[in-house]
Amino acid sequence: MHVVWITKSEWRKPGPIVYMGLLNAASFAQSGTNANFYVGAGEPSDTISDLSEFYGVDADDALVVRRIAADASRGARSVYRAACDGVASLASTRKRVLVLTREIGVLPALLRIRRRHRDRVAVIHEAHDFYATIDHLPARSVSAYRRMWAERSLLPKIDGLLCITEFQRALYQEHFSRLPIMAWPLGCTAQDGEVDPEARRRLRRVVYLGHPHQTKGLDLILDIAARLRDAGVQFEILGGSSHKGERLDSTIRAAGVATHVRATPFLSPAAMHTRLRRELSVGLVPLEDTFYNRYLTCPVKALDCLAHGIPIVASDLPSVRAVAGSAAAYCPPGDADAFARRILDLLDDERAYAAAFRSSRARAAELSWCHRAQAIASFGETLFQRRSHTVRAD
Repeated sequence: MHVVWITKSEWRKPGPIVYMGLLNAASFAQSGTNANFYVGAGEPSDTISDLSEFYGVDADDALVVRRIAADASRGARSVYRAACDGVASLASTRKRVLVLTREIGVLPALLRIRRRHRDRVAVIHEAHDFYATIDHLPARSVSAYRRMWAERSLLPKIDGLLCITEFQRALYQEHFSRLPIMAWPLGCTAQDGEVDPEARRRLRRVVYLGHPHQTKGLDLILDIAARLRDAGVQFEILGGSSHKGERLDSTIRAAGVATHVRATPFLSPAAMHTRLRRELSVGLVPLEDTFYNRYLTCPVKALDCLAHGIPIVASDLPSVRAVAGSAAAYCPPGDADAFARRILDLLDDERAYAAAFRSSRARAAELSWCHRAQAIASFGETLFQRRSHTVRAD
């Protein structure tokens, strides 16, 4: 079986989309499955060097990164054409091809290819939201209606749906009862090397990863920082766009916490993991209590902290518990006092911190990308069996 992963975002684009897709594809390659990762070309660079130096991913003979330049007529969707041509080429040589993508726009073309190669192509959509209905959305834009129509018309025709939370799976299953659906969270990146948890605890540095905006808890982060000003706790905000850095710095100064809160714009995944491995003590996951945060998201910031054994203090939401399990200390969403207390409970207690470190390491092992690839591959095998039965019945 060959795996093809498709994203139209550009190579080296800030944020998690390309990185998560690459880790998905790389996990199949590391498990011995040939994997092609189709992605927008981005700015010129050396792809092999980027794998290790920018993304922190080991090169593998089974992994092929195909960077597709946008042409004038199709723009970013040039990736779709190249990927579909690649899928058709593999299928024409009698190879089975498992195609995975979070891009709903490429599904019509993939379905046409599948009709031509019915027993050799299976298509899985990885859902990162929910648009089968939009009743839960606080605002219903034209784009939301378009996405709803796309999901209702296309998802019943694909082979399988990959969800990142169990609640998301249940929502989709309610609307598409005959569609095979599996739920599996995103993975943890294995980190090598010994770590001294006590040395890390003594740093007394709390980290927030990702774009710092209101629904992710920026006001809450600054409120917690203010409460821990006199406890010698430093805060690091890693992520966000560089062009918004000045505005964020102004917000930090206005909150009166500039002496112990430092914001750093987007870092490459490799640089981010270096910081996590060496310089940080506690991971903060202060999600607000919204429908999306409660049921539909798989917080990557929690996974990145778990990968390094960094203890987590998080909002008590089903989506966070599904990822961190018992490896996090939970607080009512928005309760700055509770967050501050939980952070100090860890930083002021050597034994409690060491136990939390071990729990995070154990949870990271359970959520490895390798396990995810194996689960998806098994799911894919069942989809190919279904397609084979359908072809024979026809």
